[in-house]
Amino acid sequence: MNSLELAQAGAIVTENDPKFDSLSARRYHHPALGERPIVRLVSDTLGTAEDLTLEFHGFTFEQAEPVGYQLRKGLGFPGWALVNDPARAGFALEVVKQFRAQAKLARSRPGAAKDGFDAIAERLGRSVPHFLPSFYEEAGRVFLENGNVNTAAIMFGKARQAEKVHALQVDESLRREAFLEFTLAGAVSIKTLTEYGKELSAEHNPEKAYHHFRELCLRRTLGGMPPWSAMLKELKRLAKAAGKDLKAEERTLLDEVLSAPAVARSPIEFWSSAKETIARMCDETPELRKTLLQLAPVFSGDRVKHGGVWLSLLEEWSALKLLETEPGAVAWFTRMMGHFYSWSSTSPNPDQMFAIARQAASNMRAEGEPVIIRDLWRADLDLIEHLLSLGIPLRLEESKNYYSVFNLGSWARGTGPQRPRDPIHL
Repeated sequence: MNSLELAQAGAIVTENDPKFDSLSARRYHHPALGERPIVRLVSDTLGTAEDLTLEFHGFTFEQAEPVGYQLRKGLGFPGWALVNDPARAGFALEVVKQFRAQAKLARSRPGAAKDGFDAIAERLGRSVPHFLPSFYEEAGRVFLENGNVNTAAIMFGKARQAEKVHALQVDESLRREAFLEFTLAGAVSIKTLTEYGKELSAEHNPEKAYHHFRELCLRRTLGGMPPWSAMLKELKRLAKAAGKDLKAEERTLLDEVLSAPAVARSPIEFWSSAKETIARMCDETPELRKTLLQLAPVFSGDRVKHGGVWLSLLEEWSALKLLETEPGAVAWFTRMMGHFYSWSSTSPNPDQMFAIARQAASNMRAEGEPVIIRDLWRADLDLIEHLLSLGIPLRLEESKNYYSVFNLGSWARGTGPQRPRDPIHL
């Protein structure tokens, strides 16, 4: 596991990363404990809030020793209140005990815990409504820790609603951090992200709105979440309002995200919206074509239709030409033949695969390795027949995890210029 994966699993790591906060062991004393100290592991970002929280209970901060790094977290509750409004932080500290009681309840009775958090929030709303966003975010973290993403998303939405209802002043950097944290946990919908972009436009000058939204999109992708269909469209809208060079901005962003593993899970609409910029990038940096060719995008919905669009894009970017001369054509074909299968159907591969096989046949034969067919039931019999007719060797790799017979019914129903073929060679 790399440092990011370890940190996401809760480990303390030694390598720094933009997604991490430095972590320190903070030492405190209390008169009732004599010479015996207590030590708490706290990120340096939240250190002041921790000091103030313990000071309220009679502890004195002594020193902090750095110990490593952990995933960055937002300034939670009651930390936000202690740092930003210490004069009225007593309201927050008064409900901490009740908050913890609801947090314990969240695992076994999430519905009751949600009602409990709402009741506490109602009381805070009457006296200190500006505490509500951090309170609801902290409640959301409780549900995330218990694997309840849906309720966490509801809590996050209530935090944003409180900002609007009470017309609160917002520290955009902190709100962006909260968006990123909950987004990477899967608790922010695409609709909410889109609305956030519009809110930024309404609440900030165009330059700041674009900066905050771009930073969120970039870090969201680098953090493991794929771009959504309209992400580039939303960024262009904000960049245009800020007077930016749209082509240059899109190019810079793609430079930063195309190497991220999450990009392979991008919807086909993202790739289509970026195709012109990617074409220019491929002309300037031919090595990018190899990167794109090695991707195996995960498309939802109609895999054959979306897969056909993906192959057309690879052709437009001149990436498919590499299969005619570069090593690895057989491995690519093996991977792609299985990539378009759906576990719920026996859909064929996109028709472009027939032309690609013809163009790459000489190189594939020269490699001397067989194309591997792993799942006979979902195998595309017409494409297999085509490969055999071109003299490309195949190997049927049977496994107990897959069906070991051909689906002739699906083959007989095939339609289109390439289908069905008389399976002479097969």
